[in-house]
Amino acid sequence: MNPVWGLLAVGLLFAFLGLALAAEPGEGRDFMSRAHRQVFGEGVRNRFDDLPDVVFRALGVLFMFGGALMSIASLGFL
Repeated sequence: MNPVWGLLAVGLLFAFLGLALAAEPGEGRDFMSRAHRQVFGEGVRNRFDDLPDVVFRALGVLFMFGGALMSIASLGFL
C-alpha cells in the first residue's frame, strides 16, 4: 500500500478536527472538555475550560488549513 494514502487520511482527519474545533462559539471547548474527561476522568483539572473561544477558533482554522494542505500535497504524489 502506498504511504501517501496514509498522509491523505491524516490530512483529512486534521481538517475534520479543525471543523469540530471552529464550528460554533463554545463548541470547541465542549469538544475538548469531553475528550479530556474521557481520557483522564473527572478527578483531573480541566484547563480547557479556562481558555477563551478565540483560542479554539484559531486552532480549528490552523487544523483545517494544515489538513487541507496535507491532503492536497498527498494527492500531488499519487
